[in-house]
Amino acid sequence: MRGFQNTILVLVILVLSAQLAHFTYMKFLFPRHSVLDAEVDKSIKSAPSLQQLLQQLEQNEIKLKQYESKLSQEELHKSPRQDIEPYLSNRKLKSAIRDWERKQDQLNRLIFQWTIGLLISLAGAGLYYRRIAWIGSALIVAGLAEMIWWCSPSIALGGAIDGFERILNVKLILTLVTSATFAGIWVVWQKADPHWVETE
Repeated sequence: MRGFQNTILVLVILVLSAQLAHFTYMKFLFPRHSVLDAEVDKSIKSAPSLQQLLQQLEQNEIKLKQYESKLSQEELHKSPRQDIEPYLSNRKLKSAIRDWERKQDQLNRLIFQWTIGLLISLAGAGLYYRRIAWIGSALIVAGLAEMIWWCSPSIALGGAIDGFERILNVKLILTLVTSATFAGIWVVWQKADPHWVETE
């Protein structure tokens, strides 16, 4: 059992330290803007909420209708003009709104799945403390794996920066909490009676 615990210790430290280093870089050093960003790109990236993006889309829709009102029927039925304004901004705004909604869903799922992992780990620690060592350890490892997996780096910068920052902040905080949780579980492991741990 001790050999198993030591192996888990090494693996968890390796993974969590790599994640913390990655999230620290993304938080403080990763560039959020490019000199090539167009005005609409800057507006999208600086949007603080989904409502703000919807307002920008509504304003752009008005511009689009005004633009189309000046075109003849023949011009309207020509091939799509997605690469010129105001069509280009309209397309980018709709893409940013879909990206915001995806990130919100990703954030909700992250918190839910991580919480499930935490509960599984705590249940395992409780069983381990009651001397059901192998089942408890299996649940602890399963819970930690769930927590670490959902905190793993997989964040795309596209769309508004605020959505990116929210997921990054939550992942950084949950990685720190996962580290603290594992430290607590390790204390439980080490305080167990060596005799019954080794003979389980």
